[in-house]
Amino acid sequence: MPYGVYNGGVRVRPVLSPEWDEATWGQPSAPNNLAVALANDHPIISGGESVNVAGTITNPSDKVTKNVTVTVHVPTGWMAPAHPTINIPAIGPKQSVSVSWTLQVPAILQAGTYQLAAVSTFQQGGAQQQTTAGTTDLTVPYHSLADAFDNTGITSNSNTNPYPGFLGFDGIGTTYSMEGLAAAGLTPGATVNANGVQFTWPNVAPAMPDNVLADGQAFQLSGHGSQIGFLAATNNSPLSGTGTVYYTDGSSSTFTLSVGNFWYPLGSGGNSTTTQVASVNYANYPSGSSGQTVYVFSVSVSIDPSKTVKAVMLPKITGSVAGYVAAMHIFAIGIK
Repeated sequence: MPYGVYNGGVRVRPVLSPEWDEATWGQPSAPNNLAVALANDHPIISGGESVNVAGTITNPSDKVTKNVTVTVHVPTGWMAPAHPTINIPAIGPKQSVSVSWTLQVPAILQAGTYQLAAVSTFQQGGAQQQTTAGTTDLTVPYHSLADAFDNTGITSNSNTNPYPGFLGFDGIGTTYSMEGLAAAGLTPGATVNANGVQFTWPNVAPAMPDNVLADGQAFQLSGHGSQIGFLAATNNSPLSGTGTVYYTDGSSSTFTLSVGNFWYPLGSGGNSTTTQVASVNYANYPSGSSGQTVYVFSVSVSIDPSKTVKAVMLPKITGSVAGYVAAMHIFAIGIK
């Protein structure tokens, strides 16, 4: 029987929702849960340092909150402070109380992000004990950009598909040719000058990790100048993201990094007018060489010339090219 519209035996009519009535329902009340805000004075840390962690416990409700405890929780393997728990007899309506701890960072830590938490328990009115929490992150930077390499973007012409399922630079196995890059002056460990910035091209063998997929990684970088430069390229589309520079005086500044697609020259395919460092008139496919020209770019961002750089955090874009996902690849970095 063909589909269509048919008369049925059930009558329907609009049903009005109940209206709000102040006499019946009263005024909306403030939330009851405490709000825990947590921060630290060392977002970028090194092993053996001390970190000051401060928090604000806010009672947003119209009632007194009693028997408040706030306990700081540290990552596994870290030493908790001598007095991790702070007791607060009561916090009045719409009031806040400050808490703080000093933590000792372990001498040896792997690079990555570590989370601290402040967990609060409390009672309000006749209710049972409740719990709420706040968190803050600490980041241990890699010793260098090379220590963070996590993508293979270069292969030899003699071995363009080094293993089954090879993702390559773009998620489908496409890579730069080591021989082609060498002809353009980018040999392993070579010094590259672009926009007045001196870089070192990755000193690695073909089919080995040679670039970082920008995904919020931090790494140590020492020096001062007016600019930080990146040798970089993206796959599938141009990309932009916000990174952070950390200085030795504890301050930081942000920058916007915009990088062009390796598949197109400057001014084409959406690529901005950054500096083209190299072009190779063929790319490596898993099945062999192609006639597609691919490019490497240099991009510089401004930093505070009066300060000394301690570390750099890359924009958070994506940590994988699997599924042909667009990603930002960083090959080298330098300060001018």
